[in-house]
Amino acid sequence: MNIAVVVTQFPCLSETFVLNHICGLKERGHEVTIISRLRPVGEKRHPDVDHYDLLTHTRYWGEQVPASRFKRALAGMGLALKISKGWLPRWMGGLGLIAPGTSELLFMAQALQGHFDIVHCHFGSNGIMAARLKAAGLLCGKLLVNFHGQDVNSQPFEQGNNIYEAMFRRADALIVNSHFTRDRVIALGGPAERIVVVRESLRVERFPFVWRKQEPGSPLIILTVGRLVEKKGHAIALEALARFRKKFPQEQILYWVAGDGPLREILERQCLDLGLNEIVRFWGAVDESQAIPLFQQAHIFLCPSVTAANQDREGQALVVQEAQACGLPVIATRHNGIPEGMEHGITGFLVPERDPEAIVERLAHLVAHPELWPAMGAAGRDFVAQRFDTRLVMPHLEGLYERLVATS
Repeated sequence: MNIAVVVTQFPCLSETFVLNHICGLKERGHEVTIISRLRPVGEKRHPDVDHYDLLTHTRYWGEQVPASRFKRALAGMGLALKISKGWLPRWMGGLGLIAPGTSELLFMAQALQGHFDIVHCHFGSNGIMAARLKAAGLLCGKLLVNFHGQDVNSQPFEQGNNIYEAMFRRADALIVNSHFTRDRVIALGGPAERIVVVRESLRVERFPFVWRKQEPGSPLIILTVGRLVEKKGHAIALEALARFRKKFPQEQILYWVAGDGPLREILERQCLDLGLNEIVRFWGAVDESQAIPLFQQAHIFLCPSVTAANQDREGQALVVQEAQACGLPVIATRHNGIPEGMEHGITGFLVPERDPEAIVERLAHLVAHPELWPAMGAAGRDFVAQRFDTRLVMPHLEGLYERLVATS
C-alpha cells in the first residue's frame, strides 16, 4: 500500500511511537511518505531515521508558508489555480475560502498530492486539517486520525469540546492508544463504531532484559524518562525522594531524570531547595540508544504522571512498556491509560496521582524486598512482549488498512 503519515514535526525525539509506526510499515513493504509541518532545528534524532533514509521520503509543507499575511494570500491564490483544475467552487466550500489558515491548508494539499491508499494523521489537529482537505476533494485515500493524549485532553479544554465535530464526520477510522483515550474520544462526540484501539508499540528485541539486583555498597538508582513538562509529574517525584531520604537516611539513592523541556530550570531549583542536588542528575534529551543504558543500570523505574493544569495528560505512556521490557520494576501513577500498560502487584505498583507519600511507601517496600525485583522484571518483559511488540501490533493495523481500502 501507498501510505501518507501526517505529523506535526519529524523527526521528533520524544515521539518514538510515530517512528516505530513508520519503520514498521516500511519493514512490511509499504511505500511511506511522511508529511510534516515542521522540521526540528538542531535536535538529536534516532538512528532509524538515517537507517531507513526517512528524510528522503519527508515533505515539509509548513516551511513553504510565507510569514507575511499578504504573501500567504498571493501564494494561496497561486496554489488555488494550480490545484483546482476546474474544481474551484467545490473546494472553496470545503476549505472555507475566508477561514483562517486556508493558505496553509493549500500548502498541505500540495504536499499530499498523489495517490495514497491511506492518509494516517497522528494527533487530532492534523486530522482536522486533513478532514478539511477531504471535504474539498483535495485528499486522495482513506483518512485515519490517531489520537494520543494531549489532543483529547488539553486541546479540547483550550479550544472547546466541539473542535473535532466536522472531522469526526469525515474520518474513515479513529485510532486510539488505550481504552481511556477511546472513552475521551467518545465523550467528545466520536463515533464508537469507527474507533479502533491500536497500542503504541516498541521493538522488544531492542530493549535488553537485565535481572535486577543491587550490588553491596552501591547506590539504588531510580530512573524517570520523560519530557520536563507538568504532566510528567517530576515535581511530585522530587518531593517523594526528599521525603524518602528523611525517612530512610541510611539508604544510598540516586535519581536519574532523562528528558528535557521548559520546566528544567524550575526543577533544578526545586532540587536545590529540597537538598537533592547531590543525588539527582538531569541527563537532558536522550534517544532510544542513549536511554537503553540508563534502563539497564537502574533498579526501579518511576513514572509519576499527573493531570496538568491545562488538562494535558498521558495517553498510554510508552516509556512504561520500555522500562518493563528491560526488566525494571515500575512505580507509576493510576493515571489515564497507564494502568492498561502494566500489571499492578505483578510488574510493579500503581499509586494515586500527586501523592508523594504513596510513592515513598511503594519505594520503601521495593527497597526492603529486593527479592521481588527479578520476578517483577520477568513478568514485565513477558507482559510487554505479548501485547506491545511492534511485530504483533503492525498486523492489527494493517488489517484495519486493508478493510478500509476494500470498502472503496
